Amino acid sequence: MLVMGHGEMLVMGHGEMLVMGHGEMLVMGHREMLVMGHSEMLVMGHSEMLVMGHREMLVMGHREMLVMGHGEMLVMGHGEMLVMGHGEMLVMGHREMLVMGHGEMLVMGHGEMLVMGHREMLVMGHSEMLVMGHSEMLVMGHREMLVMGHREMLVMGHREMLVMGHREMLVMGHREMLVMGHGEMLVMGHGEMLVMGHREMLVMGHREMLVMGHREMLVVGHSEMLVMGHSEMLVMGHGEMLVMGHSEMLVMGHGEMLVVGHSEMLVMGHGEMLVMGHGEMLVVGHGEMLVMGHREMLVVGHGEMLVMGHGEMLVMGHGEMLVMGHGEMLVMGHGEMLVMGHGEMLVMGHGEMLVVGHSEMLVMGHREMLVMGHREMLVMGHREMLVMGHREILGSCYWTGYRYSATSQGRTSPNPTGGHLKERMGSEQAEFEADPARLQPVGAELEKRQPLRYFLFLQLALPGAMFTSTQEQCSPALSSQEQRSPALRNNVH
Repeated sequence: MLVMGHGEMLVMGHGEMLVMGHGEMLVMGHREMLVMGHSEMLVMGHSEMLVMGHREMLVMGHREMLVMGHGEMLVMGHGEMLVMGHGEMLVMGHREMLVMGHGEMLVMGHGEMLVMGHREMLVMGHSEMLVMGHSEMLVMGHREMLVMGHREMLVMGHREMLVMGHREMLVMGHREMLVMGHGEMLVMGHGEMLVMGHREMLVMGHREMLVMGHREMLVVGHSEMLVMGHSEMLVMGHGEMLVMGHSEMLVMGHGEMLVVGHSEMLVMGHGEMLVMGHGEMLVVGHGEMLVMGHREMLVVGHGEMLVMGHGEMLVMGHGEMLVMGHGEMLVMGHGEMLVMGHGEMLVMGHGEMLVVGHSEMLVMGHREMLVMGHREMLVMGHREMLVMGHREILGSCYWTGYRYSATSQGRTSPNPTGGHLKERMGSEQAEFEADPARLQPVGAELEKRQPLRYFLFLQLALPGAMFTSTQEQCSPALSSQEQRSPALRNNVH
């Protein structure tokens, strides 16, 4: 190094700096700074700042700010800072902000907000800042929160809490919401919703939601639910449940059970169930549907649905069904099921479902569940059994005993559980045909081993018909006309 400044020296001899400002030196010796303001130095010596304004420095030393405003700084705050030093704001104007409203700043300097209007914030609430807040802090100093609302902090400073203690909400604002309805929060602050707004909605209209019904909001503000049924919340606001139906909870709030205990159902409607337990809908609000509207539908038909049945909905709103059963559903059908039959089932239980089945379950037996059972159990407790037996025990007679003669397609499906209902049913001339060779041995075995279950089985399989012998139950006496009758095919009432 040299005293008078050299190509790579400092007065006091430093790594690569000169006294009078050099290509990459500072008076007090800095890795890449100069005394009189150089390409990347500060008077007080900073990693990349200069005293009189440097390309990326501040008077008080900031990563990318200058005292008098430089390449990316403001007079009182630089390139991305505020007079008091903020993430990306300046008091008197910023690289992309003005005192009375800037691209992404606040009067008091905030991460990305201005007092009179911010890119995503208001004076009393910003996307990630508050009037007194900062890029990612609270008035009291929080990593990502503001006094009146922070992205992930509380007034008292909490990484993911609210004044009243909420994982991602503030008393007057939330991680992504403003007091008066901003970016993505509500006034009363909820998991991700406010009473007058929601994670992505405002009280008087939200980016994707309305006060009286939002795609993923609640009237009283829920993470993603509505007052009368939400995607994953409760009326009183719960982790991911609804009072009358939750995505994966019970009215009384349970891990994955219903009032009557169901893997993913609620008594009055669940995230993916109906009041009576259906594919993915509830009578009074479903995971993606509501009685008077659905996550993407309204009573009068919204998104893709109409009151009396929509492109892929039911009168009462179902995943992909019509009032009189269209597409793949019946009048009472839902997501992939019908009240008396499901997306892959028939009125009297086909494919793998029963009359009062659910998304993948039947009241008296589910594909892998039973009414009293469990995600993978039967009433009598069997991972793959039916109320009156086993899926493959009854399947030999009840499930696969009937076969669909898809005459229009020229093929037969012994176990019609796959594909669309249209394919399973074939044409309008599709017939049920009894196969005595298949039905009789199984029926006889069931009758011999479990007469009570056999009797109940007969009532489920053929309501209104009393059979006393396997021969009668499995005989061809049940004509194709009888099997096609509405009482058997569309018993939905």
